[in-house]
Amino acid sequence: MSTLASAYASYLEANRYLEEELIRLDPPPDPVRRTRRAWMEWLLPRLGHPERAFGAIHVAGTSGKGSIAIMIAEILRAAGIRTGLHVSPYLQVSTEKLWVDGRYASGGELAELAAWIRPHAEAVRGPLVPIHGLAQVAIALEHFRRAGVELAVIETGVGGRDDLTNVLETRVAVVGAVGLDHLKTLGPDLASIARHKAGIIRAGCRAVVLDGAGRAAAEAEARAVGAPLRVVRPEQGAGHALAMAGGFPAGNAALAVAAVAALED
Repeated sequence: MSTLASAYASYLEANRYLEEELIRLDPPPDPVRRTRRAWMEWLLPRLGHPERAFGAIHVAGTSGKGSIAIMIAEILRAAGIRTGLHVSPYLQVSTEKLWVDGRYASGGELAELAAWIRPHAEAVRGPLVPIHGLAQVAIALEHFRRAGVELAVIETGVGGRDDLTNVLETRVAVVGAVGLDHLKTLGPDLASIARHKAGIIRAGCRAVVLDGAGRAAAEAEARAVGAPLRVVRPEQGAGHALAMAGGFPAGNAALAVAAVAALED
């Protein structure tokens, strides 16, 4: 088997385990009603706390959060900062969640990460444990630890406050546009959804929020935890080179620039 074919086979096998074997079919209701964040906090000590190996810029929002995260990561990379990027969901291949300095993880690296998480996953898996999501986030954190990134830009999965990713050494929390999404888990209204997104703002970090539906919740959260907050107006990005070059909404470009600037505040 050629080297390329072998690498592809490794990718397929690792991906099959992570994306198929770890899926729970018809999980029963959790009587304790633990959040996914609580599950992640429960697992991380077993993994040696990979999330503590690097600082993070955490990005939440309803629409555009992926493009915001990508812009932030590219700005940091251009500045010579070794940067990791985790997006959710991926569009074509699962290694899109494992980006370091512009390069996705190889098939061999994914296989190594799957082999690393497998004994932990098998030891703790059960009908109540959301092991599929836990494993996916865990291998991203471990990949960034192994790669020695200085900063990781992490996009939330669902919401923010109770999300699996809300376990980071957050330096900057970024809240983009907020709208009606995931009403079953985050709703029932816009204010509730905004509160979930704002939940990534933590004590000790700085925060930026796009002026709009998420502003009030972000301001309340920032006051509650004592985090400095900057409000970014969409028009501040009008004519911005990032928006013009990538076709991104101007507000997202302005928010990305503000997030990087907050690192130096």
